[in-house]
Amino acid sequence: MFKLTPFAAIALCALAGAQAGRSAHPKPQPVAQKLTLGTPVQIGTLAIVPIVSTVPLAREKYRTLAEATKLGLVEIVELPGGQEVNSLEVRNKGDLPLLLFAGELLLGGKQDRIVGKDSIVPAKGRRDVPVFCVEHGRWSGSTNFRGGDTFVPSAVRQAAVQGGRQDQVWDRVAKANADVGVAPSTGTFRATVDSPKVRGAADHLMALVNARFKPTAGTVGVICWMNGRIHSADLFANGGLFSASRAKLFRSYALDVQLLSSPKATPVDARACKAFLAAIVAAKRGAMEGDAFGHGVRLMDKAVAGYESGGAKFRRPFDAGGASAGFAHGTYTPGK
Repeated sequence: MFKLTPFAAIALCALAGAQAGRSAHPKPQPVAQKLTLGTPVQIGTLAIVPIVSTVPLAREKYRTLAEATKLGLVEIVELPGGQEVNSLEVRNKGDLPLLLFAGELLLGGKQDRIVGKDSIVPAKGRRDVPVFCVEHGRWSGSTNFRGGDTFVPSAVRQAAVQGGRQDQVWDRVAKANADVGVAPSTGTFRATVDSPKVRGAADHLMALVNARFKPTAGTVGVICWMNGRIHSADLFANGGLFSASRAKLFRSYALDVQLLSSPKATPVDARACKAFLAAIVAAKRGAMEGDAFGHGVRLMDKAVAGYESGGAKFRRPFDAGGASAGFAHGTYTPGK
């Protein structure tokens, strides 16, 4: 592993439980926390660099959509009346909070959608979740949805996360379809995912990556290097959440590779990756936003763009001393 520079260390605050019995007023004690970068796995134009943490960024447990679907613990349906494009009802029948990631593909209903931003559905609860349409030419069918096996490619995902406008999402979907040479009558992004050429190439790349990528219990995210530059990064609360999310995340990388017009196999730049991780840690954050279900914060920085989310207890992002209780996920791209 190559070590991150000292200024990128994250100081976490944890209650000193061992001191509680000896002091009437126990104080939070700082826990030295460092992130390191593991050995990159490179297949052609794509390289995946593990981000390893000495301790979990947060210890809260979440269930992903893929896990809940497998267990039959989630229902996703059109809102009553069936006339709302940018919101769906999600019912969590499980005993853990359900975490939906921005850019997760949702198939079915009146139109295929993607999750608009990271959203937490409480255990045994329900909520309306913001979504974007990725199939503008259909408004018919059932009211039920199933999760796709991928996040959408980065351009579509970031249009949702950063811009928040439906027309931008449609434009990115149309470009993706055009790039792979498909022209579905409804304009659905599903056409790109289900293209035999794209799916076959993505499956092959996924198999090669999975054969070589060996995460540890401390692997809490990755930096994606693609076509000679940093493509994106994702951080998760802990190794378990990363592991549960890895398949969809890596498939989105495989899809992005298929959209490249002139792919080139440039070796990953370790120094650039270190600098990008340091920029994530040091970036300025905006004001917290959220509701009773959870909170989120946008990165307000020239070096990196991104969004971090967590539960109702998530109040202190990295620049305030480290990820505190409730941190769930952060997604990042280089700034412009």
